[in-house]
Amino acid sequence: MSGFKFGLQRVLDLRADRERDCALALVAAQGQADAARDAVHALEALRDEAHTRERVAGTVGQLRQLAYVREQVERRVELAAVARAAADQQVERSQQVLARAFQERRVLDRLRDKQLDAHRAGEVALDRQTMDDIALARFGRAATE
Repeated sequence: MSGFKFGLQRVLDLRADRERDCALALVAAQGQADAARDAVHALEALRDEAHTRERVAGTVGQLRQLAYVREQVERRVELAAVARAAADQQVERSQQVLARAFQERRVLDRLRDKQLDAHRAGEVALDRQTMDDIALARFGRAATE
């Protein structure tokens, strides 16, 4: 592999860096989506608990207070669900960007591999030619002796 230099190596390196950055962005987006899902689940549990307490409330004042708390929690559940949906969309977008970055890098990888194979084939042909020249020279010397 001596002497092989891929002319687009810098571009390939930049595409590999971009792919890595996209992968990191995807991981971050997945973390945010997981956190948003956890928040929705926690708020839903809180809402369910408030609803259960409402059923066993003793006084009208307690019932009103629990109904108010449940309504507030319900609003937060809705907001958290919207945030979760946005986070899930971001994950999907990040996955698409990563897939595109992977394909762009892979195209250059394949081009480099083809050029490397051609370079190696050239070196093998050159080695064969050199070996043939040596063999012919030896044969010529042996014939003259």
